[in-house]
Order: sequence, then C-alpha cells, then structure tokens
Amino acid sequence: MNITMIPYQIRATLLQLEPSTDLNWERVLYQIFDEANMEVREEIDRQILKPKEIQWNRTENTFEFKITNSLESLKHRLDNERMRSIANKLSNSLHWLEQITDCVQIADYLENTLHQIDLIPVDDHLGLQREKLLIRRVFLQDVAKLVRHLNMRIYPNVRDLTIKQIKCFIVEVFIKQQLLGYWFKPILTKSSTLFNHPFFKYFIVSEQKIRKFDIVKTSEFIYLIAPIQHFEQNPYSIRRFLFEEHIEYNNQIYLTGLVIDPKQIGENAYRLQTDQLVQKMVTIQHQVHRDVIEIVQEFESFTETKLLPFLMQPFGMGGKNSDFVAQNHVKTIEQMLIANLLMPLRNAVKNDLSHLEEFEYLFMSVHRIFSEILSHYRDFKEQPALFFNAHVQIFEYRLLAYLKLLEKRKDEIFVPMSKQEWQVMHERSQQPLKKLQEIMSDQVKDYNELKLYIQQLKHEQNQVNGSLLKKIVKGGKVEKDIQQAKHAAMIIKKQTYLDVLSVPKGLSKYSVFIEFESITSLSELERHYAFPSGDNGIIRFPFLMKIPENLADFDFEAFHASIYLD
Repeated sequence: MNITMIPYQIRATLLQLEPSTDLNWERVLYQIFDEANMEVREEIDRQILKPKEIQWNRTENTFEFKITNSLESLKHRLDNERMRSIANKLSNSLHWLEQITDCVQIADYLENTLHQIDLIPVDDHLGLQREKLLIRRVFLQDVAKLVRHLNMRIYPNVRDLTIKQIKCFIVEVFIKQQLLGYWFKPILTKSSTLFNHPFFKYFIVSEQKIRKFDIVKTSEFIYLIAPIQHFEQNPYSIRRFLFEEHIEYNNQIYLTGLVIDPKQIGENAYRLQTDQLVQKMVTIQHQVHRDVIEIVQEFESFTETKLLPFLMQPFGMGGKNSDFVAQNHVKTIEQMLIANLLMPLRNAVKNDLSHLEEFEYLFMSVHRIFSEILSHYRDFKEQPALFFNAHVQIFEYRLLAYLKLLEKRKDEIFVPMSKQEWQVMHERSQQPLKKLQEIMSDQVKDYNELKLYIQQLKHEQNQVNGSLLKKIVKGGKVEKDIQQAKHAAMIIKKQTYLDVLSVPKGLSKYSVFIEFESITSLSELERHYAFPSGDNGIIRFPFLMKIPENLADFDFEAFHASIYLD
C-alpha cells in the first residue's frame, strides 16, 4: 500500500500556521493546495487542518476557521469553580482593554496577565492543569482578535513604527510564540525564498551572523529580534520590542527589534535607512576564546548539516514492523545527539572553559540550538507513520526535559569547577533516581513476600475447596488470611506510590514534570517526570518516569523494573 507523504517543508510550514493569529493563513493554504495533488490535500486536511479546526470545502476549495471557545463561554463551562471565576475575571478585563489606546499599557497588561495565569496554583492536579492551559490559550486567542481592532496610539520613535506594525508584532510574534512555546520557529535563512533578494542575501544574512538576531516572518512584515542576555528573558516581549534606549552622553540609541517591510526593500532610501537602524541593534558582546566559538560552530554545523536533514527525510517503513523501525530511528537520533552535542558539551564545560562569560556564551548557544531541534523534532514526529508511537513521543519528552534541566541547573553546570566540585554536582544530579531506587528497595522485599504468601494461600484455598471437611474447618480462615494479606500489600503499594510522587516535589531543581512544565495539554491518565542522567546530567538524555494518575492503576512490579532501565 502506497502512503501519501506530505513534503517536509510543507508540513513544517503548516504546523507553524496559527489561524487565530496569522492574517495570511488562508493565502498560505491556497498557495500550498494550488500545487498539491488531491491525495496530498486529503492528507493535509486529515493530519493538520482538522486538528487546527480549519474546515476545508472540497467542492469550492475554500477554508473556514471558527474559534469555538472564548473566555465568555469558558466561565460557564469549566468544571472547577475557581477556574470559572478566573475565566470570568479575565473576560471582564478584556472590556477594560477595549478602552486602552497606549501601546505600552497594552503590553504591560498582556504580559502581566499571562504571568499571573502561569502562577495559578493547581497542586499537581492534572485536571486543573488542563483547564489552566485552556484558559491561557483562549485568553491569548481572545486578545489576538481584540488587538486587531484597538484604537491604538504610538509615541514618536526613530524606527517610524506604525500602528499596523505594532499590532502585527503583538499578534503574530508575541501571542503566536506564547501559543507555540518551544515549538515556535523563526524562519530559517536557507529555506525562505525571501532571501533570494540581494538585500537579504548579502546584507541581512551577513549582519545576522555578527549580531545573532532572529528573523521572524509574519503575514506582512519581517521582524529582526536582537538576542537576549539571560535565558529567563523573552526575546519576543512586546515591551522590549517597543523600548528604545537613549544614551545621552554619546547621543546613541540602541534597539532590540526592527521591522522590515518587504514591499519597500526595492527602494534605495528604505534600504539605506534599514542599514542605519541595523547598526543600532543591541548585540551581546562576549569575551570568549576562539576555541569556545569553534565548539559552538561545530554544534551549529552538526545541527544544520546532519541532524536536521536526517529529521527531514521521509520516514518509510519498507514493509517492516513499524514500531521496531520507529524505535531504531529514534535510537539513531539519540546516538547522533549524544556523540555530537552531549559528549562534547560535557567535555567543554568540564575541561575547555575558563571564565563565566565563556560559560554564559556556551549556555545561551546550546539553549538556542536545542530549542531549534525541539521545533524540528515536532515536525518529524507528525508524520503519519509515527502517529501515536510511544518511542517517538517519549524521546520528545526527554528532549524537552534535557533543555529544562539545563535551565534549572545552569548554576551547577555552566560555572568553573574543580574536580571535587564537579563530583558534588554530579552526585546532586543523581539524587532523584537514587531516591526512587531506595524507596523501591525498602518496599520490594515485603511486597514480594506478601505476593508469594497470597499465592500460597490461594493454593491452600483450592485444596480446601476440594474437600468438604477442610472447607468446613479451614475455609473461612484461609479467605480471611488472603484478604488481610491483600490489604497489607495494598498499604505497601499506596505508601510506595505516595513516596515516589514525593521525590520530584522534594527535588524540583532536579526534576521536570512534563505535563506541568510545557504548554501542551497531555493525558490526564498518567504523569511523566524526568530526572538527570549521566555525568552531571549532561552526557545522557534524562531518565523518564511514567506513573499513573490513579493509585488503582499503579503496577508495583512494572514500576520497580522500570527504574533500573534507561
């Protein structure tokens, strides 16, 4: 049977499409559908459009998108009373936003409100987390729709920003990035026809190599976003984009973002003005040894020339067992990353760097590279041959967790250390897994003895049931012993379950709760926790622990076996 494949670049483009933010989403679809045959169109509709709630009319070849949720409806539909109250307050706040004209106030409102939503406590409750993520997404969609129609005013600025450009940035850069999170992907220079224009090819690209700015393409404009100094900052912050830093003593202005209008790049005066503004963009200056720069360049080269092309290859089964082929493919990806990124990264931080600025430069570079890998891995795993494949999904969790743990443990990895200090940090990183193994070691002997005892009692019960006299004399006692043993086993199982869940809570710096630390709503039936693995948590991808949400589904023996497998 022939499987219709959606070409990688088309899939990548469509996965970045957000009809709630992108003004040109229909135009993008028309361009793709005009060149695609009916089989590819059908696959696009099934795999991508339907999950995005885009309706395709085959007869008319038209598209329709309707947002089915709003804060106004959520305040009545959510299960939890507190969440309904939060949705109601947010809905009321939008009425206030409608009256605001100051773009800085709008930025403050939006960024502060999002921060407050992210701080809503849900006490590790997966159902509440799902509702919290839904509130967050619907809030962003409501704001995106509202911003387009706000009567906004702007302060004088050296970039001559227009209201249209600011609205586009708020909706198609900031809000879209908040919706997609790590999966938000700025355009790649080599994959865009835009860079065939000499101005981009010979000026913007060369400046990007020096200044390391992101290039983000929206429906109407191109945004150049300066790099951040600390990973906790959001490079796509609205306030950051609006701000222009004036240094009076040398009459300088520094910019963190620029807008390029593709319709005007044919004009000499416009190109000259853009050139002058690019020179005012903030750059992060690092006093870094050439060896460290070369390490980063090797990471970038591996990612761009080997890993990403490998991910872009169509994934075919060739008549083999699909699960086996997918598992081996993921193992190959993992081995490539370990050999070319993880091992060299450990060697660099352990042996090659000398001062904090070099560590900071390496961390920021690795963070950027892994964020890019994550966004491309998402495109890879959306191939039909990999749908619902556990190996493929689990490795994405481990990729995400590796990046999260680098963030959490930055002060224990990306700093100068002696051999003794390194060993201390390594031992700290192994605490969660050791604690889990200790918990299971303490309980497994008693649990196994009880299971064996129950089996013996059941065997004795079968013998009793075969004899009327034994049944009269011993039947009730055997049944009572079985129930008592089962109760004792359940107590061990329950205590183990609670002790296991306490590990990531008590060692939050060394753990990632996947369902809570990504903006993707996952299953409510199970939890995934990740812990550092390998030398100081660097040379291996994190150990992933899966545990059911309900105690009744907790398999003691299977869990015990799993914590010794990586």
